[in-house]
Amino acid sequence: INEAKEGNVVGIGLYGDNIHLGYGSRGGWQFKQQMNIISDSDGNVLKEINGKPALEFYKEKLNGKLHTLPSDALKYPLMISDVYSEQNLVRTVLSIDEEEQTMTFAGDMPIASGVQFLEATDDQLIEGARSAASVTKGRLGDNPSQLAFLISCVGRKLVLKDRVHDEVKAVHEILGLNTQITGFYSYGELSPSEVSGRCELLNQTMTIVTISEDC
Repeated sequence: INEAKEGNVVGIGLYGDNIHLGYGSRGGWQFKQQMNIISDSDGNVLKEINGKPALEFYKEKLNGKLHTLPSDALKYPLMISDVYSEQNLVRTVLSIDEEEQTMTFAGDMPIASGVQFLEATDDQLIEGARSAASVTKGRLGDNPSQLAFLISCVGRKLVLKDRVHDEVKAVHEILGLNTQITGFYSYGELSPSEVSGRCELLNQTMTIVTISEDC
């Protein structure tokens, strides 16, 4: 067996007729601004919104709420209505360029996509985690989950602060206290779209995979 080293990818495979998998992903973020349009971008670099420099536009819309960038921007992600996807996707700010007035996100920002500003209270994010657990549990049917992998965006951690344990507790309550829980914080989550069925790159969600095995 090869030793795991930095830079390597470790894969875990599961198989068998007795294994059942569940999954679910939710955010809890709420719309706070009207729809805008991405007028210029390059991959995951957002250059213009509504014909204005992206960073300038972002600061104007969140006037008084941004003190330290880009860290404060994690509290105010954007939702894009991608012209190439049937699903609305949340995008997290990774970095900003004051000189170019651009913003780099953890995912592509296609030109002509609609974009909305989001924010949420602690309780709304926790309710999003609870909703993700309910969806996951529903996919298992009558099979109780025995193991759950929780992948929560680091942006949620920055918003929840001392209440980060509450979203884990909410998930545990839904899945059942007999479910063993593990997981980590991420800068992006992968989950099948409930609209298209395709696997999508998500941001700012609680994404859960559960495993159940018949005895």
